[in-house]
Amino acid sequence: MNLKTEPPIVAECNAPLMDRANDNCRMSTLAGLALFFTIAIVVAISCGVVMWMWDAAVSEWTVICAATVTFLLWSIVPRRWLRHRVTRRLAASLGLFICVSVAWRGVRVYRLSLAMSTITSQGGRLRLDYDWTDAQFVKTRGGWMIPAKLRDVLGDAWFADVEEVWLGTATDANFSSFDLRPFTSIQFTGAQISDVSLPVVAQQTQLHSLGLSQTAISDQGVMHLETLQNLSELWLMHTEITDESVASLAKLKRLNTLVVAHTKITDAGVLRLRQALPRCTVIH
Repeated sequence: MNLKTEPPIVAECNAPLMDRANDNCRMSTLAGLALFFTIAIVVAISCGVVMWMWDAAVSEWTVICAATVTFLLWSIVPRRWLRHRVTRRLAASLGLFICVSVAWRGVRVYRLSLAMSTITSQGGRLRLDYDWTDAQFVKTRGGWMIPAKLRDVLGDAWFADVEEVWLGTATDANFSSFDLRPFTSIQFTGAQISDVSLPVVAQQTQLHSLGLSQTAISDQGVMHLETLQNLSELWLMHTEITDESVASLAKLKRLNTLVVAHTKITDAGVLRLRQALPRCTVIH
């Protein structure tokens, strides 16, 4: 008996089905990207609302937290929505988060270290938020216990925040050499600066505390301070300011403490300040 063998059946590629599959893959990728950016936008708006309600400043930690929330939400999106494995997305998210965190923190530390070095080299002083527990460890305000040797190797900027800066050695000539952006509290008490330097001070809108006592500033210089809307403390003792500065000082609505003792501001000017700033303690 002769058995006839039939040739094997070769499955032919269905071109329309492949095109449709490719289109679906592209649509899935686009949908995934759209969903990712939607999550990022929602997180950014939420962070903005929270910072506005609590009057918080944008910092590198704000960006890092926002990135973390975004990538965590992205990692738990159901697989059937994007046709990708959750573990793969999670690994990519964590990797990107680590890169963003290290890079952002590194830039901040480098800028702060450079600013601190410039200030100390010019005779300025810094107060850090360290709490010394013993000779081997220091405790940061956040509660972290840091080995003193590690701090000596990596520097203060990695672990500590600068609470206050004293720049009594500043002058109009060297004022532009200081990078004041990383600091929120600066004391220029006794510095040889005048109205010439105050436009630079006026750019430091992050300042919460400012001391200009025993300097050569006048009413013209105080006008530049109107931009410092985050100020809560301002010292102007032993300066040449007069009642002409009252209008400018009255615009600093967040002031809690204003010291104008030993100035040419009169009792009438002080009364106007207290009426314009009812929550502020005006010391005259």
